[in-house]
Amino acid sequence: MIFKAAETDLPVLIALAGKLWPDHAPAELEGELRALLADGDAAVFLADSVGFAQCQLRRDYVEGTDTSPVGYLEGIYVEEAFRGQSVAKSLLAACETWAASRGCREFASDCELDNTASQRFHLRMGFREANRIVCFVKPLPEAPLCLRPYRPEDGPVLAALFRDTVRSVCARDYTPRQREAWAAGAGDPDRWNASFLAHRTVVAELGGVVVGFGDADGGYLDRLYVHRDYQGRGIASAICGELERGCTAAVLTTHASITARPFFEARGYRVVREQQVERFGVKLTNYVMEKRMK
Repeated sequence: MIFKAAETDLPVLIALAGKLWPDHAPAELEGELRALLADGDAAVFLADSVGFAQCQLRRDYVEGTDTSPVGYLEGIYVEEAFRGQSVAKSLLAACETWAASRGCREFASDCELDNTASQRFHLRMGFREANRIVCFVKPLPEAPLCLRPYRPEDGPVLAALFRDTVRSVCARDYTPRQREAWAAGAGDPDRWNASFLAHRTVVAELGGVVVGFGDADGGYLDRLYVHRDYQGRGIASAICGELERGCTAAVLTTHASITARPFFEARGYRVVREQQVERFGVKLTNYVMEKRMK
């Protein structure tokens, strides 16, 4: 049975999408799929738990088309045991029907030049080849990381970064209900601004874009978050190092999430104890950790 996916279908979608796009982490896929399910210009269809298709509207130029918007097949996958049973054909038909209902007169797709199986599928489904292109890419030098003090106008940006990071980066360690309760902690802008001003707060920028922040109050490291798109680039280490250098206490303590614990352990923090904290009636596990300052 083919049906339009909803947020309750995320576990199945993540599992299937992980097989189509194995280079993407589950947390990354969850964030992207959650955004697609909430996007009125996108749709995701499931064939029970054996296949899925993702489509959306494209309003920029689509190769070989004459109209706009164009329905676009962004991805389609069927478990190997169920291939050859018209499952992909039915998923594609659902995408085309959805696109037509949104006013599209054309439907497009693409695949890699060496993916001959996909090319044959598209031709069997009535697509015609529009063009073949060779894509080029070159690296650009990365903008230097800038660490600066907090400004009151940063408040809304940091709150949005905090909520997005909790919902995406921490997905493997906390349930959706736990993450929503955690993210709700940024719901009072005045309280957040006051705490940032009262603490030593460091904001990280790359090319003028805020990519992370951290704050400490005396011997307590309160918050440390890096935008999901900038993970693994040393930004958290730079922020944490700056906060540690400004610490005058003999010991710096933090309450680290399950997700953050390995990061702090790598920086020499030790676990004092595991604890359960409550956020809006929901319990979450974290760790009291400390590091002796030299």
